[in-house]
Amino acid sequence: MDRATELSKGRIKFEWYPAEQLGKAKDLLALVQTGVADMADVVPGYVPDKLPLSGVSELPGQINSSCEGTRVFYALTRPGQFLAKNEYDAQKVHVLMAAPLCRIRFSRRRKNSTSRGHPGAEVKERRRRQ
Repeated sequence: MDRATELSKGRIKFEWYPAEQLGKAKDLLALVQTGVADMADVVPGYVPDKLPLSGVSELPGQINSSCEGTRVFYALTRPGQFLAKNEYDAQKVHVLMAAPLCRIRFSRRRKNSTSRGHPGAEVKERRRRQ
């Protein structure tokens, strides 16, 4: 943020509100739409009624790497592309940056278990009961 302010010779300035100080995560899209915030990090899973198509990116097994996932998801969000036309235009928002979320919980309960790329760590996924 400091670099953007510097490069713009002060025309771009930021007020940063981390840790849901400006609003709860589920409300960030509405805060952008109403002008309370100029930009915000919005997690589609927190607003499934507003961004159901984007939420598909959060399903497991969709991508082979974070680089691949980011490249594909970002391309879909660009003006005129699938997610922009079918979701963001209707919400009257513009995507500045997009990346799929990957949630991994690590546990050190069993030292002898291994997960590819994380020797000695056990990877667990919580599943909701339906």
